[in-house]
Amino acid sequence: MAPPNDPLKMEADAKLAVQKAIIIEFKEVIKSDSLNNVHDSLKAYMKDNAPSFNLIPGSGNTLLVLLL
Repeated sequence: MAPPNDPLKMEADAKLAVQKAIIIEFKEVIKSDSLNNVHDSLKAYMKDNAPSFNLIPGSGNTLLVLLL
């Protein structure tokens, strides 16, 4: 069963309301190029479905997509 979509607690009582997150892992990647390419592709694809998202470079060859 999936956990509820509760806001994440952060320092100083700030809250980040994350409904869904996607982790993208690349086999071979130049992270800066991938970040720009993924951002542009997601922006075009999700313009009608998820109006707001953030990309966060992870460790290694991963990108985290937060759908806000």
